Amino acid sequence: MIKLKHMLFLSLMLVGNSLFSDEERIFKDQEKVIQVLETYMSNVDQKDINGIQKHLSMPFVLHFDSDQAVNVKTKDDFKSLFANWKNSSKSDFRSTRFESIVIDEVFSNFLCVADVTYSRLDGQGNILRKERALYHFVKGERFSPFLFLLKWWKRWRIYMITNVDLSED
Repeated sequence: MIKLKHMLFLSLMLVGNSLFSDEERIFKDQEKVIQVLETYMSNVDQKDINGIQKHLSMPFVLHFDSDQAVNVKTKDDFKSLFANWKNSSKSDFRSTRFESIVIDEVFSNFLCVADVTYSRLDGQGNILRKERALYHFVKGERFSPFLFLLKWWKRWRIYMITNVDLSED
């Protein structure tokens, strides 16, 4: 009887410790999301529109440098937006170096946000500018109730990118 009480007490202590622990929990798909970010950014560096699109969930939202968000509904809309970006001074860089990536899970195994600070580099590796953006991810398709049940087999995709002032924390 005493052993049963001890086992019950020990079990309750372990459960309580895990529930009320101050330790930071690691998002289980963190490495997968980082891999998506790395591949996506490599495609951005190469100005590869098809490679970039593979990482996006349509409709896709961009919110950069303005009060108005841009809702990109189709791949053709994205191609037009991409062509404008590619011909602007914003695309004048050779590569990107991640300075920090912090990922927070929003909804278990379905939504997460990556707070990313990165540097845009020229051909010699000199920093042209530093930027910070929030990359919002969804696993699978976000608007399909049936596919929501099968999300474990789906890939992480970006559904929104929002730039953030570097001075904000």
